[in-house]
Amino acid sequence: MSIECLREAAMKTATHYMADCANAFLHGKRGPASLVYPTGRGVVSLYACEASDYLVAYFRSIYERDPERFYRLSREFNHAQSGLSNGAPGWAVTRFVGHLFLSLRWGNEISVHKVPLQLRESVIALGLAQGCYLDCTFVTNGLAADHQMPQELAAELAS
Repeated sequence: MSIECLREAAMKTATHYMADCANAFLHGKRGPASLVYPTGRGVVSLYACEASDYLVAYFRSIYERDPERFYRLSREFNHAQSGLSNGAPGWAVTRFVGHLFLSLRWGNEISVHKVPLQLRESVIALGLAQGCYLDCTFVTNGLAADHQMPQELAAELAS
């Protein structure tokens, strides 16, 4: 099998994974919201996969201890990931704390899925191709230098 055939197969698998996540999200196959918070555009409900529980706990603690910082982080992330910011259906891929996450948005509901290790490279490629990729690591490996986290978001995460 040629390298090109392997790449095509990986992209197809990544597309299927993303479609499965979207189907589960759109058909309500999820538990209760992991985090619910009010915004100027209504109440946002965040649904996170179990593999993201530690991340939800981190952001929930910020929300409870320092709501102003939580909303600044939220605004900076929305600004950096325009595919998720306007409430319209959208998606984004984010590398954060050493993992890759697929976020899907429909209105004021956001679903976050941890991308399996074997699909990371092909999901990043899809995100890059669609302008939906953000690398939130502080030290990047040069894979997507144009998609690194904005300084404002880095400063807010570090504070």
